[in-house]
Amino acid sequence: REIISWGTIGNSDSLSYLKCPVTAVRNLEEILSNLSTKEILKWILNDLGIYTNLSSTYDARSGIKAAYRGNLQHKEHYYYFGRIKNYILEVFNEAKWIEFSNKKGKYSPRQVLKYTAQNQRFGEILPILDDAFFMDIADSLDVDKENVKAIFGLFNVCERVTDLSSNDFYGLLLKIPMLDVEKGAPLYEAIYRIIEHKEFVREYAESDNKTKFKNSGQLLVEYHRTKQYIKASEAYLPSTNIINRSEFPIVVKGARTNSDNFVKLFGCQQYKKKYTVIKSSIVESQANDKFQDYFTEFQKFAMAYSERNTN
Repeated sequence: REIISWGTIGNSDSLSYLKCPVTAVRNLEEILSNLSTKEILKWILNDLGIYTNLSSTYDARSGIKAAYRGNLQHKEHYYYFGRIKNYILEVFNEAKWIEFSNKKGKYSPRQVLKYTAQNQRFGEILPILDDAFFMDIADSLDVDKENVKAIFGLFNVCERVTDLSSNDFYGLLLKIPMLDVEKGAPLYEAIYRIIEHKEFVREYAESDNKTKFKNSGQLLVEYHRTKQYIKASEAYLPSTNIINRSEFPIVVKGARTNSDNFVKLFGCQQYKKKYTVIKSSIVESQANDKFQDYFTEFQKFAMAYSERNTN
């Protein structure tokens, strides 16, 4: 993107090739795939070079020369980067190398949650870096738990569930309805609390699970005074225009909080029907005169109990 914006590409709108030297470890993806999590932690703890490299977001070198050619160009051009992202760190963040005793398979750091009171609710579905996880590795390697935590602090572990990739986030939404409503409701509500804030801005890329969710995903709603799951496209957002709330499947969120994210991310419906009073239909009741006579008589008795009555 930087080259397309600032480089010499003429009438080209993309690059046909790009060659850029980066600091790398030979066969790193294969190494991470074949080693256990504890073996990888032992490697990082004992290799100052790899630990130092992982500690920086950017490549240690500066002024890196890249060779490129635009898709409509015949001549090779060069571009100098002030700095580029750390390739080795990126491989560690994307590769699946983290194992959990209570989960099958391996996970990448970007598929894992940091431990917080809010995140622990998702522990039945998502992997979480909790104290038990750190202690298990620390005991196995005979090192301090804080050293293990410091290493995992180098990677892009998710602060919140909404930090997950598009495929993983919508994958979570597809799995929650497999739980009983009693267990699933707090998970949905935790997600709702995050995205209903105006400060939350996130565009999720197209992915397989996003497509599945848009076609058949479910949300938590209150319908007939009962919390239940219902297809997202059939769920309504809260509105003061809804008179009989029990007759509509309404998303369990605040009526005055942000609704745009729910429409954009989940495909919920906004209740658009409005009610107005037709003036020509207003008819004065025949009981008006009788009520006025009654009220006039009632006032006499009410005044008898007034504080101003000194009798």
